[in-house]
Amino acid sequence: MKKRVFAFLLSALILLLCACGGKPSASANTYKIIEVGERTLLVTGSEGDFDLSSVSTEGARITDEKGREITHSDLRPGMILELGGCSAPYETYPGQFDVKSVRVLKQGGDLVGLYRRVLWELWENDPALNENITTIGIDFSGLSNLSEVERNALKYTLECDVWAKTGQFVNVVTGTWQELCDEGYIDGKNLYWENGVFLSVAVTKTGEREFTFEAQKWRSGTGAIWFKGCTAKQGKAGQWNYELGDFAIA
Repeated sequence: MKKRVFAFLLSALILLLCACGGKPSASANTYKIIEVGERTLLVTGSEGDFDLSSVSTEGARITDEKGREITHSDLRPGMILELGGCSAPYETYPGQFDVKSVRVLKQGGDLVGLYRRVLWELWENDPALNENITTIGIDFSGLSNLSEVERNALKYTLECDVWAKTGQFVNVVTGTWQELCDEGYIDGKNLYWENGVFLSVAVTKTGEREFTFEAQKWRSGTGAIWFKGCTAKQGKAGQWNYELGDFAIA
């Protein structure tokens, strides 16, 4: 009986630790903001070491780097946070839990937000390529500066953006063009995706505060657009902006 009680208490402790970062260490409860909602934060591990979570800040004490009290509206994507008093998580995706305190540690870079804007610009260009689709394929293999968890966040936010801005639900799948052909999504023989569109973004030259990339949107051999020679730069406050380079269309 005592063994069962001990096992139950140990399981409960592990669950609570998982809600605050997955392991009991000094940095276990540090998170990075992906998106700021009305009273929630979409976050992931600050080092990309655990998955996406939705955190309610309702009633939480929020402070900045100097310990001064701030409000939820002062929080920004890319900020690194320390969360305290985490509740046990709900079994959803993203995971959901409440916190009693939010402490901003520093302003980090928001590369997920940068690529999110690039993907949306691809989506809005040549909207005829989006007609009657049910699936979006994304190639993340060229995003050398994003972790796997950040790529999951980018996939999730794209689904949400399409739904929020168009009212259209689409299934987002990941893979290279060839992988999606092999899985039966794209008709590689006839160079056509009947009910989907393929998006890709790839880093072409890396740098600490600046890098170049290219992006593509493809529906068929005669229906595609490309952004080439694009440049992304990080500002002093940590924010990333980009400029499109050459534009091509097929």
